Amino acid sequence: MQALIADPGISDVSFWGEPSSTSPRVDLHLRDREDAPDGERRWSSIVSLGRETLPAVLELAGGLVDQIPLVSGGIGLYPTRAYAEQEGRGGGVIGEVDPLTDARLGEDQLCWRRTRTKLRRLYPVTVIGPAIWATLPPMPAFDPMPRITDLGACKLLTAWPTLCEPRDPDFLSANRELRRWLWPFTIQNPADHVDNDPQP
Repeated sequence: MQALIADPGISDVSFWGEPSSTSPRVDLHLRDREDAPDGERRWSSIVSLGRETLPAVLELAGGLVDQIPLVSGGIGLYPTRAYAEQEGRGGGVIGEVDPLTDARLGEDQLCWRRTRTKLRRLYPVTVIGPAIWATLPPMPAFDPMPRITDLGACKLLTAWPTLCEPRDPDFLSANRELRRWLWPFTIQNPADHVDNDPQP
């Protein structure tokens, strides 16, 4: 894996388990298009629909961030593989998920340049790269208070006790103040603003 990542002739690496609805899939985009500064990669995603694989996925991610500089990432629980893959990549095939999610992730695509320096949004577990982490001011007290742990050079900000979708109404409602505080450091997709939360 280290040799593949270091090879300048390789731009993408994908690997996956036996085909099934829950087998993990890893897609790494190592080198961006020619318009990217320094040829840095823009996104990578690890998709697994099984909760039981999360420790292994985190172990893999911890090894990868030591090889590939990471801007940010997010961990959630999604109803389908298509939803998880679109969330991980910031867009996908129209019609694979519900229209509201299509619209939200389509907006992510319009903001793709910002993803090089900003968080996408708050996730149940948000991965924050060292460059963004260094710009965050001291975190005030929140209720509930997120838990911060290390993932290689990155930080894991765990804002919810169970994995859920990033638009889960209970998750959004409980973390309104945290999301308001993080807003300037995100790509600022309008769907993520606290004023646009789903109504109970």
